[in-house]
Amino acid sequence: FDIDLVYTWVDGSEHDWTQQRRQHSSQDYHADAIDEARFLNRDELKYSLRSVSYYASFFRHVFIVTNGQIPRWLNTNSDRVSIVTHNEIFREPNGSLPTFNSHSIESNLHKIPGLCEHFVYLNDDMLFCDFISKRDLFGSQGNPHIFLNKEHNFDFFAPDLSITPFQNAGRNTTQLIFKEFGKVPSRKVKHAPYANLKSVLDEIETRHYASLLETERSKFRSHSDV
Repeated sequence: FDIDLVYTWVDGSEHDWTQQRRQHSSQDYHADAIDEARFLNRDELKYSLRSVSYYASFFRHVFIVTNGQIPRWLNTNSDRVSIVTHNEIFREPNGSLPTFNSHSIESNLHKIPGLCEHFVYLNDDMLFCDFISKRDLFGSQGNPHIFLNKEHNFDFFAPDLSITPFQNAGRNTTQLIFKEFGKVPSRKVKHAPYANLKSVLDEIETRHYASLLETERSKFRSHSDV
């Protein structure tokens, strides 16, 4: 089966984007959510794409999700790489955009037009450093491989405003899973490629649309995110 690759990317130094971010940021958001370092571009995406070309050339297509920005060095004539804007995939683009919340963007990746059932999501600072095969990412029956962190457990607690929105998003998601299945995830996932099934994300949206929409509407990472 075919496998697509999805990135999210932003250039936090662009003047218009910076003005928008400052316009929407406020003291109501956690300091970690509005930290400028979160949006810093070091052109890591360029080297990540090179690693894909060298070590993982089996991907059918590469989608780069942005707010409309295009990396200045990107060859936009390639038939294997596409820029996808937030406006194309958001549920309520008129009410939710612009966004500066990675949770918000990630909750909509399965809505990319033309996306394969099997896809891998990479942050732009993830690189392949050795040859990899489809079997490293998906089993023979198509089930995604999840790379679990052996050192960090999920916290099965109620949200706590003293911790970061990212930590609370994990707690909120754990609560949803427990209500749905009566089970608690034991391990966080590594900062590594995230293998996904589009159909599973479609089902999650059907079951938990309200939670995903609330996350989408959060301009920055918020304590209510999933």
